[in-house]
Amino acid sequence: MRKSLHILLGIPADLEFGRGVIQGVIRYAATTNWVLSNAELDGHGTLHEGTSHWLQEERGGIIALVESSRQANFFKSLAVPCVSVSSALDDPELPSVACDDKMIGGIAASHFLERRMRNFAYVGLPGRMDSEGRFAGYCERLAVDGFNKIESYEAPNTFDSASFQNLGQWIDSLSKPVGLFAMNDILGRSVIDACRAASIRVPNNVAVLGCGNDPIICGLSTPSLSSVGLPAERVGFDAAEFLAALLTQKKLVDRRRQVNVSSVIPRGSTDNVSVRDPDVASALRFILAHAGEWIGVRELLLALPVQRRSLERKFRRVLGRSPLEEIRRVRVDLAKQLLSSTDLPMPIIARRSGFSEAKQLSQVFRSLVGMTPTSYRARFRLPEPESADGAAAEAEQKNA
Repeated sequence: MRKSLHILLGIPADLEFGRGVIQGVIRYAATTNWVLSNAELDGHGTLHEGTSHWLQEERGGIIALVESSRQANFFKSLAVPCVSVSSALDDPELPSVACDDKMIGGIAASHFLERRMRNFAYVGLPGRMDSEGRFAGYCERLAVDGFNKIESYEAPNTFDSASFQNLGQWIDSLSKPVGLFAMNDILGRSVIDACRAASIRVPNNVAVLGCGNDPIICGLSTPSLSSVGLPAERVGFDAAEFLAALLTQKKLVDRRRQVNVSSVIPRGSTDNVSVRDPDVASALRFILAHAGEWIGVRELLLALPVQRRSLERKFRRVLGRSPLEEIRRVRVDLAKQLLSSTDLPMPIIARRSGFSEAKQLSQVFRSLVGMTPTSYRARFRLPEPESADGAAAEAEQKNA
């Protein structure tokens, strides 16, 4: 019987992302000889001395959320394989698996563009590669549509009354309505709180989008915070797979891996549409609110005091597409969320995203996205891990 490998997880579980990463590691470890322990961290985010000595004696490995040079130097000093699940730090010596930050920024920009925003802002943290990457992706996507003036603000790590006031004054100075992307949910909620303190209306004047989709932070915000969902479980699974390769001394082609990010989970903080035509704005709000229902242009017209021909003409002038095309686009966005975040079968996904059947979902999805729903899901679904017995057999063959 092979000796168990003791793997320490230096991952705070107080946020949704950390819990998701741990779940991904657990899923991978289920078919290995790993024994998992979530390591106790000190006030600086590193392991307590007794824990690190135990780890070195057991000759295991570490999966950790490494967000500072101090943390990186500490984990590297332990002389055991370590994989980071953060992109906050640019350390070529530390293998990492993290979400694609540029993709996150691009998804945030698209969310605001779909709501017809024309002014854009970003709140990030200084000195962090993940914040810089998200801002870069945000700006690049907006530039495609001709928007090159993006206001940005570097927030402090902790807020006091003075810093809240400064943030509120900066938000007040922005051209409105504005779409404001915060690099994480904690900053997103801080932005909403600063807006409230400065009597700035959210989402009417400032639409706020966070990142991480932490249900507690997003739900406690008023209004509730829209957020870019992160595939935390996939990050954890891939990090465990990466660590397994390090533990078997496999040669790594790339020491930094990025995980695709799929969509925004919309809530009250971006529940607005920056369109001057009141009929089009009302129609877009109705479509967003009823995306998962079996609505068509008929139901839209019953809810609005406007003639079909007039609405069709206004949609073409403002959006460049018909009301039916907009309904299908929003339905496909909802289907993307369900495909990337659940294991629901296609018929149920079709019904929950407003399609009559899976065949209709497949046809519309493929025409708008360029791939089938099954292919799209394959980009985000967790692969089945190799069994421990299979890995052992492969190792024995190589050592023979």
